[in-house]
Order: sequence, then structure tokens, then C-alpha cells
Amino acid sequence: MFNIPTCSPLNTTLNNDNNNKAIPKSLAQLLADRRPSYSVSIPSESKKLSRECRRKGSEQVCGKDEEANKGSSIMLPLPPLKESNNAEIKKILLQKIQQCQQFVEWGEEEKEEKINERLVKGNALEEVIEWVSNSSSKKWEEDDLILRRGLVDIIRLNLFRILPPSETQDNSATEELTDIGLDSRLTSSSHLESNWPHLFQVYRLLHLLIEKWGEGNINQFTESNSKFIGDLLELFHSEDPRERQQLKKVVHTLYSKLVPLRPEIRKMMGWLLLEHVYENRQCKGVPEILEILGDIINGFCVPLKPEHRHFFLKILLPLHKPRTYLLYFAQLSNCVALFIEKDFSLVKPTFDYLLGKWPKDYSAKEVLLMTEIEEILSRIGNNEFNLICKPLFRQLGKCASRQHFRYGEKYRPRVWEY
Repeated sequence: MFNIPTCSPLNTTLNNDNNNKAIPKSLAQLLADRRPSYSVSIPSESKKLSRECRRKGSEQVCGKDEEANKGSSIMLPLPPLKESNNAEIKKILLQKIQQCQQFVEWGEEEKEEKINERLVKGNALEEVIEWVSNSSSKKWEEDDLILRRGLVDIIRLNLFRILPPSETQDNSATEELTDIGLDSRLTSSSHLESNWPHLFQVYRLLHLLIEKWGEGNINQFTESNSKFIGDLLELFHSEDPRERQQLKKVVHTLYSKLVPLRPEIRKMMGWLLLEHVYENRQCKGVPEILEILGDIINGFCVPLKPEHRHFFLKILLPLHKPRTYLLYFAQLSNCVALFIEKDFSLVKPTFDYLLGKWPKDYSAKEVLLMTEIEEILSRIGNNEFNLICKPLFRQLGKCASRQHFRYGEKYRPRVWEY
């Protein structure tokens, strides 16, 4: 389970954050209260075992091993909500919510029973999403706790799950892909979630809930925020790029809608990045996290708060260290450039770090670092350039003596421009 320390230098807010606002009762509390602690180790990376672990994980969250046996009786077609009268609509809605909470296995064996269950759950999710989308803010205030708990459990039981082990990509293969101009994040079918159609619908539902419960009803979502945000951001470890993209949209909406959660979101994202750098726990979602941070940094007020400078120096700069740097080079370069535009005093520590950690035997990373330095130089003035020109040209001289063809083609002629 993802444990987050209670104190962190990242626990900061934007200038417009409401620091004095009380954190009231929430959807996150419902998630935290109803989710038991569990820990499962997956000994194999095979598809069959991964599916089995996901099935068992779903049963553990429900707290009942016999939940799968009950699923067949629950997953029976129900009349559409549009065709139900006012007296029956709430009962049918709760039944459809219960169907959405069931885990339906997506395997290679296409049994008729499983196919029918998938269709029933998919239709139920679509109707619940439509009902949430058409409901008014006043309706949310009047609905009882059972309905809200049911919607929360759909998110909890479908998204907060055991992920299969991450398949670490070979660094030499990554370098070769970059050298020939290909994206090293090419994804094979083994990385994709088999039940993605249902997961996609659940992400749509979560996005709607954040918007509905965030407009004038912020108290629905903001207690036990550490646990909720931690569980949500852990999904950035997913191998499926489609899930990471949907998660990025959800977190972005969460950050923009719910101001009291902003410090917690930044803190949790910072811890994920620190784990990636120092704990040898590769996070597949670093590019998506950095894209979110780029929008956040762009909204920082100047002068920067000390907490934001600390985030830059202690978290963003160390992200240049891993050999997987080239997987998120573009997003990290954008974040660094945005920070430097906000505060030119960060130019010298940035160049001190980059030149001090310059790779000696990794030509692909060297070329990308030169590209990032070129971007920074285009945004600073003469005063800042004078502070870093001597160590920079010493490093350029060392690089010019090497025979790497990409450096010779692209960067030797540009040395004389500065």
C-alpha cells in the first residue's frame, strides 16, 4: 500500500489557495473508510497469473471470497432507467450501481456467460454515467448516503486494484530507439488492460463526480485526502498508456476544481517522482505527472515561494539522473524552462547540477541534455548567461572532442551562436 508521511516540504499551496479553509466531510472519506488494507505479491508476470491476481484483489477489496459466486445472480439484465417510473427508478438505479461494482473477467476464453456479464455491466455503467450527467446540484444535496456510497464503491472497486509487475524496459534498447528517432514508449499488447472498456467508463464517471461534487459541494470530497489521492496517483504505475492519459485528465480536473486538495496533490506527485529517482521504482506515468506539473507551474505567482523553489531543486533537477530520463525529456525540459522564466536566480543552480551530472558514456542522454540547455539559453538574458558561460563552454569543449555523429551534426555549428 502506498504510505505517505504526514510531513513533507511539498505540502504547499499556490498564492490563491485557501489555506485557512476547513477540510469537511467527503467522498474521499467514504473511500478511505470502506477500503480495507491488503497486500498481495504477484510472483509471475504471465498474463494468466496477472488476471488471477486482479480477480483475487477485487474479492479482497469486497471482503468476501464468495463475491464472484454471487456475481452471476446480480448480473442479470434490468429495465432501462428511462422506461422506469418514479417509484421504481431509485431501486433500479441502486441495482445497476451494484452491477457496476462487480468484477467481470476479460479473458481469452469467450464464454457466452462472460460475454453477457460484460454487456450487462457496460450498459449499467453507461446508464449510471448518464444519470449522473443529467442530475442537478440540488439533487446531489438531497440524495441519501446509500446512493453516494454506491457511486464511491464503483470507483473504489474498479480502479483501486492490484497492478501487475512493471516490465522495466532495457536501457540499451531505449537508447537505440531514441537514436533512430522512434518513441521508446511503444506499447505491446501485453501492456494493455483487457477490461479497458469498463475502466474507461469508470474514469468517465469519476470525472463527472469530481465536477458535480466540486461545484458548490466541495465538502463532498475533501477529508482523508491523503489516502484517496495516494491511491489515485498510484495508478500512474499502470502499464496501459490509455489509463495513464485518462488518469491525467482526472487529476488535472481534481486539481482545478478542489482548491483545498492542491497541496496534497503536489506533495503526492513529488513523492512518486522521488521514488522514481531514489528508490529504483520505475514509474511509467512520469511523463503524465510532469505534464500536469507543467500546467501547475505555469500558474505559480512570482516571486516564487520557498516551497516551490525547494520542489524545483530537490525533485525536478534530480529527475535528470535516471537513465530513463529520455522517456520524459520533453516534459521535464518544459517544467525546468517554466521555473527559470519565473525566477532567473534558478539558472546557476540548474547549470551547476546539469554540468556536474553530465553523462560520460551515454551519448543519447548527452544529446538530449544539450537540447534542454539550448532551450534554457533561449530564455535567459546576458546577465544570467555570464554566470554560467565558463563552465558551459568547458563542457562544450569536451563534447566537441568526441566523435559522436549526432553531436557533430547538430551542436558543433551552434557553439558559435552563444
